[in-house]
Amino acid sequence: MIYVASPRYSDTAEARAANLDECLVVARRNLDETSDASDGQKRQILVNSAIEAGWSEEEVLERLGPRGRAGSATNPDLDYSAVPSSST
Repeated sequence: MIYVASPRYSDTAEARAANLDECLVVARRNLDETSDASDGQKRQILVNSAIEAGWSEEEVLERLGPRGRAGSATNPDLDYSAVPSSST
């Protein structure tokens, strides 16, 4: 597991999404620096850690984008989506 910050109160969906992006980007950088796991495994670790921190699976997956579609993440710093499905 990698630490992902819990959601903070947000007045709007856009603010909540920006908060999630910030939390995921920091966690991804830490994960990339400390883990030798494959990108597919890192993505799953990031998803699981965010859910454990209190984010919903739906919103996390929306921010990361669907697997197998490069460039589909809402933030380029979160793009693990180019990982082939056979790598997990």
